[in-house]
Amino acid sequence: HPGAVDSELFRDFDVALPPDPFGLLPPTVDASIGTLSTTAQSFLKGVVGSAPVSVFKKPRDAARDVVVGLVAPGLAGAYLSDGEPTETSPGAADDAAAAELWDWSRSTIDEALALIDEE
Repeated sequence: HPGAVDSELFRDFDVALPPDPFGLLPPTVDASIGTLSTTAQSFLKGVVGSAPVSVFKKPRDAARDVVVGLVAPGLAGAYLSDGEPTETSPGAADDAAAAELWDWSRSTIDEALALIDEE
């Protein structure tokens, strides 16, 4: 992830969140998603609009890590920051935690898709 980038990512952030696609939320929560969506949009636009410019990377600088990671020999699996290989946090290198997260994610999605298939 390149971090915060000075881009127009939120230029079209006026789209409301969709209703609960899997029918997992109670009706009262599902009905309030529109209000939550409007609140989240306002909040994000305010944060992005009021942050100092120095917080954001220029798009070219943000893309550098991605490009270097793709084309530089010997960097497979490396974490880059400002174009240089950088140590990750211990949690990012925990293969057991990654496997557990993968299994949980897959199980959660499989359960949601099974609910849709029952309809």
